Amino acid sequence: MRAWLTCLSGRAPQTIITDRCKFLQGAIYEVLPRSNHRLCLPHVMRSIQENLEVRESEMFRKVLDRTVYASMKVEEFETRWEEMVQRFAVKDHDWLRNLYEDREKWVPVYSKNTPGGIFTGEYINPFFHRYLHERMTWSEFFNVHELLLQKKIHKEALDDFESREFMPVLQTRCSYEPQASQLYSKGIFSKFLEEIVLMCNCFGVAQIHTNGTIVTYVVKERGADVAEAKNFEVVYDKVGAEVRCVCGCFNFRGYLCRHALSVLSCNGVEEIPSQYILTRWRKDVKRIYSHDFDSNGIDVSNPVQRYDHLYRRAMQVVAEGMGSREHHMVAWQAFKESLNKVRLAAEKPV
Repeated sequence: MRAWLTCLSGRAPQTIITDRCKFLQGAIYEVLPRSNHRLCLPHVMRSIQENLEVRESEMFRKVLDRTVYASMKVEEFETRWEEMVQRFAVKDHDWLRNLYEDREKWVPVYSKNTPGGIFTGEYINPFFHRYLHERMTWSEFFNVHELLLQKKIHKEALDDFESREFMPVLQTRCSYEPQASQLYSKGIFSKFLEEIVLMCNCFGVAQIHTNGTIVTYVVKERGADVAEAKNFEVVYDKVGAEVRCVCGCFNFRGYLCRHALSVLSCNGVEEIPSQYILTRWRKDVKRIYSHDFDSNGIDVSNPVQRYDHLYRRAMQVVAEGMGSREHHMVAWQAFKESLNKVRLAAEKPV
């Protein structure tokens, strides 16, 4: 873990998501004490069903999903969990009881205010999962790593180009849709559009509390059964145009939910506030694969840091150079000149 932190130039991640390994948890606690350690939620959900033998397995899965994903408040989750373990007779299961003790590390409702705690709710296979094997040498690993990294960068470049050219046909008359279509990448726009479309299910936006410029609303949303409705509490600060919904969609997914959008619309806000358009989701973002730091910030005697510094700088040139044919020619010429200078330096006697 310390070696990994060294490769990151000592910059600890804000949030780190891992599987449920006690040795790894201990290492993170010791080496990365300020990082927020979370357990991979899809991995936890899958392991629960694998470790428990329940008669009504399909019904158990539905109740488990509702308990974990649909709970808006801590008290609500804990009540539903107790009802679930009683109903399916798994209350005394040691493994499940130990997992519940770690609930703050994996249950979404406990991380609604955690910076960087964005979860998709989808299981993501490890990046190298299909390419690693027990007999792989270090040389083979680095060769595979380099190849896959280049493929990933190439795919990101193609996705960026597709997003920049993407001009969707608007589906609603909501003012947030054209703004989002101009700013969001293709993938995120399609997800955000679902929230815009579902705004039609939100009704009865009612003000329940006021504290200066901060107003608390309750938004009613129709469920699958039209006769049923669920309340969502939304806090809105008129001065800072800050909005926060109890569902925690922005913290989990990185874009505003239909409940927050309904409150903004109710207050006459016709554009999504800029702080809720994350840079990572913008179609006009330039992928720069490093922070702007110079060689004074690295240990030049450390070959790993030398490689990391040069590689990241090279990726900056690649990201800028692929912008146009002219940029490509300039970048290519600069690479050739740099390579010749390095070779000349290597030939000089020390």
